[in-house]
Amino acid sequence: SDTIDAQAFNGSITMSESASSTTGDGNIRYTAEVDVTVGLLDAGTADVSINANTGSILDAQDDTIGVDGDGFATNTGRTVNVIASDLRMTAGADIGEPVNGVAANPLDTSVDVLAADAGGSVYVYESDGLEIGTVGRVPVERVALESSTSTVEDDADLSGVTAGDNAKVETIAGTMTVTDPVTAEDGDVLLAANGTDSDLNINAEVNAGDNVSLLA
Repeated sequence: SDTIDAQAFNGSITMSESASSTTGDGNIRYTAEVDVTVGLLDAGTADVSINANTGSILDAQDDTIGVDGDGFATNTGRTVNVIASDLRMTAGADIGEPVNGVAANPLDTSVDVLAADAGGSVYVYESDGLEIGTVGRVPVERVALESSTSTVEDDADLSGVTAGDNAKVETIAGTMTVTDPVTAEDGDVLLAANGTDSDLNINAEVNAGDNVSLLA
């Protein structure tokens, strides 16, 4: 299938809130030395890789969240940023945008499997069922001016969710299964499976420097 390859070797990639990149079920890979701001990346049944080497992965949409009395997020009508089978994300700073340590604007996803690693915090808000597991290298084809192509991919598989500060992942309406470890080195962990008949299945270690909340 056709793929999309975007890389900013020295700066950032910034999509507007109405911008989208869509494949016919082909992989998408966005990598920037600093930040990646995401409108919509739609890989269909294929995979997406987003890397912000020294910066953050941010939501271009202004769809911030609140919280209800039980601790679940409230903005269920938000706009999705990533549609894929598997999603892997790495950031030197944050994934999603915190305000004073609160996930004011998480990255909004509709994916099956998530793996993430951030030097700061990870904030992800998923539409339905989700596995926190292992995602492969997400190969894409890079096109040269003289019409040759070469395969570009991440260096290794990525597993679980690891954050230097907070690690917070929530589903709107679906079961969450934790297959690989979730770690918040200096902050809190939130794993929340919202919606009727949604379960939270913990099959790997969950570690936090501070507090852990497991909601379903």
